[in-house]
Amino acid sequence: MKAFFVSDLHLKSEEKSTGQKFLGFLQTLPTETTHLVLLGDVFDLWVGDHSYFKEKFKKIIAQLKTLKARGVEIHYFEGNHDLHLKKFWQNELGFQVHHEYYFFQWPGVTVRAEHGDLMNPHDTGYLFLRKFLRCKPMEWISYSLPGSFVAWIGDRSSHMSRVYTDKLNEKYKETVQNLTRNYAQNIYAQKPFDLFVTGHTHVNDDFTFTVQQKKIRSLNLGSWLDQPKALLVTPEETKILFL
Repeated sequence: MKAFFVSDLHLKSEEKSTGQKFLGFLQTLPTETTHLVLLGDVFDLWVGDHSYFKEKFKKIIAQLKTLKARGVEIHYFEGNHDLHLKKFWQNELGFQVHHEYYFFQWPGVTVRAEHGDLMNPHDTGYLFLRKFLRCKPMEWISYSLPGSFVAWIGDRSSHMSRVYTDKLNEKYKETVQNLTRNYAQNIYAQKPFDLFVTGHTHVNDDFTFTVQQKKIRSLNLGSWLDQPKALLVTPEETKILFL
């Protein structure tokens, strides 16, 4: 078993440096790779199954399809910049799409993974918006509107959201790290794991806590806007790879 995790790439196009870096990463994944986990906000905006987005990121999609054909199991977690993915990414491409968290049960390690936008129960404004954007009427609207129009609206809201979040997280970096750490310990009590992997906040964090003499690790992968990186998980090791 050899799994790679990436989160919060916020790709705007395939031609820009981050898009090229991600494409190169996909093209050079080791042949023994068994899993690729996309932890959300892979794209700066992706809504529904519009041809607009498929054309814009066709090289990346083609490479992901190649990996799947090679036997790599691909999981895609919806973030707050990529919504209503199931119709295309799961039903058409055959990847596994997750709306919240998911447990990976692998030899020697149990991993809980999620995008991370549910970590703060006090952010009621965002939680309401998240629920509203994922409701059935909004899902229908997102599929029905022209892709270019969805992109026009989404690009503007995406930019404002990212600027606000980045400034807030940078200002309260220690608070955000503590939020992730407290969340990890709380959810461990609900269902144990060996490793917790998340993103969303754009604040890197590597934290280990102990429960009954067992060490549990919590990793927030931060953002590719700061440093392109991937997490490698095997039965023997867990380590961050800087790309």
